[in-house]
Amino acid sequence: MPTTYLGMPLGSEHKAGEIWDGVLEKIEKRLARWKAQYISLGGKLILINSVLDALPTEDHALWREVIRHKFGELNPWCTNVSTDTYGVGVWKTIRALWPKLEGNLQKRVGDGKRIKFWKDAWKEQSPLMEIFPDVFILSNNPDGTIYDMWSAQGWNLFFRRLLNDWEIDIVADLLNRIDDFNGTTAEPDTLRWKHNIDGQFSVKRVYKMEERVQCRGQPKIWRNLWNSPSPTKVKCFTWLVVKRACLTQEVLKKKGAIIVSRDVKALIVEMLQAART
Repeated sequence: MPTTYLGMPLGSEHKAGEIWDGVLEKIEKRLARWKAQYISLGGKLILINSVLDALPTEDHALWREVIRHKFGELNPWCTNVSTDTYGVGVWKTIRALWPKLEGNLQKRVGDGKRIKFWKDAWKEQSPLMEIFPDVFILSNNPDGTIYDMWSAQGWNLFFRRLLNDWEIDIVADLLNRIDDFNGTTAEPDTLRWKHNIDGQFSVKRVYKMEERVQCRGQPKIWRNLWNSPSPTKVKCFTWLVVKRACLTQEVLKKKGAIIVSRDVKALIVEMLQAART
């Protein structure tokens, strides 16, 4: 029977191609890792775009389930902050953007199972717990969702004790503010990008918004650069030059590297030429 010893097949015809499939597979995996280390910035950009385009965006996509299981959920929209020190650098960077992103999103009520009645800003710019703190502290279900609080008959707000007269007025004000709520639907709750009418989020729209804020009164050099017909590697190299990320002599000096001056280089060349003659 064919077997393996130290990763090499034994006991079979050495000229048979199929017995080397396992060895070839291992070599291909190592080569793929080696190539990834030396891929250019332009190649990395194209690879990242192709991978992101191929990722499914459904709620139960495999990559979402893996991340949710690994880091846990802070809320239905975001994971917990990672405190690990190894193997989480990419997601830790993405997760750090959530506070800034959250301020540009609106929660749209569907079935109400994800949006918390008191703690999420679904009706006003601020959560109801901040607008009506005196009533919130009396709530029987401070973590309840809209699904828990709503029924076909209307809102079901329960409190830990009987309300005082002045508290009844606050509850009346609260009910007046949410009186135009049309009820839940069968669709799940969603997040909407609040800077566009259609509410659709895209990286392009975020980039345009940041560009308007940061490049106000300045020429739109990045748009001209990335929309130019130049090859990707030329665009990436230009971007690195403008960002001062290329390993020029100036950058190397800032990093503490010892730079040999041109005069010394010329002297070495002359010495080598003299030694040859």
